[in-house]
Amino acid sequence: MNNIQKQLAELDFCALLAEANANTATGSTLINKYRNYCSENIVNCAVINSFIGEAKRQTYDAGVLKVLESLADFINSRQISWQIASVCESIKNDKNPKNYLARNAASQAEQLLEMEESDVIKYIKAGALKNVQYVEQFRNITKAVLKESLKFVSEDAEYSVTTPISYVAQTEDGNYFRVLGKTYLIKNGSEISESVYKDNKFEYINALLESEFVTLKDDDTLSINYDGIEYLISEQGLCSRKSKTGTLCLETATLREYNQAALNTVLPSIRAQKAAMLETIALISENYDSIVHVDCASIYQTNDDKFLVIEGEEKFFAQLISSNHATSRWSINESAVDTVQFIKEKTHVNLASRYENKINENIMQVESDKKEQLLESIKQSEAQAVAKRIDALTEKYKNNPAMLNVIANIAAELA
Repeated sequence: MNNIQKQLAELDFCALLAEANANTATGSTLINKYRNYCSENIVNCAVINSFIGEAKRQTYDAGVLKVLESLADFINSRQISWQIASVCESIKNDKNPKNYLARNAASQAEQLLEMEESDVIKYIKAGALKNVQYVEQFRNITKAVLKESLKFVSEDAEYSVTTPISYVAQTEDGNYFRVLGKTYLIKNGSEISESVYKDNKFEYINALLESEFVTLKDDDTLSINYDGIEYLISEQGLCSRKSKTGTLCLETATLREYNQAALNTVLPSIRAQKAAMLETIALISENYDSIVHVDCASIYQTNDDKFLVIEGEEKFFAQLISSNHATSRWSINESAVDTVQFIKEKTHVNLASRYENKINENIMQVESDKKEQLLESIKQSEAQAVAKRIDALTEKYKNNPAMLNVIANIAAELA
């Protein structure tokens, strides 16, 4: 039994599964699947690697997450040894008779597993795997050690992020914008809320921007493909209309004339629909400067959740858009610190590094507020002490009018 096998026995994967209490149906299915396997088979690296791959997609289940965290702690403390053991195990389980060179390499590499992790790394740096570099997996392990670019198992969910575009309506109430069909309002730069803005232009433009007809090119040119014609808009009041007959650069008024001419040959049953689409394209041309990247908003997507974060000057607004496990749609409108912590609890996405500056500002503000509260408390304590002293002196000299007058003057000066 090599060192990894001994440590696997100490880890007792089967016991971790037996103690796990999944709180979702999918989590229970996953735990039971591996419980059944463990009851009839020997646990090895492949089994645990397989479980980790599936569990990382279900970290919203507290029971699954607890098992994953235990495995992550185990593997991360012996990262290279674990990789070597996994490769050796895979090679030895391959019964192809032509694979004898790889099996010979595995036998050599496996000797490292009798060492502690720190010694394994030292020996590899000294060339312990130089004779087995013809096996790709061992080459990759060697490169990882030499470059110190190890990948650790993490319970944090991986995510992608996009910045939405929207037509923004600037009003006395604040700035209204649209993200994924919902309207939001930023008031005074900091107050953020889901809202309603009843304006046809706002509705029509944003509906088209979020449709499959529109793509945003790298140079911020809006490309609208509709009915065999491409409309390219990159400057307010101008639109390039590309059709089979050629390209025309039109001002908005002229574009509307072309649109009206096109409607004359359209069937009455679809004329209203097409007229609305063509007019919305003209509106986008007319209002291009009010269509922006909403830099304060980010849409995050994981395997399980999709949610929005809007950054305000003082508070963050976050809202769940869709989920394959959440039973209700959550939202929060709090400080950066509280919002980032809340999101991690709900989705296992750690956004601390993305919002580091704002989090630090929040922390400094909290510290400043506490300092002011402390100073105010000290002032109040001093004032109370002085008041008690004045009361005591007044009582002491209550029969001495001259002293009472002096005490009254002092009290007035301190007030």
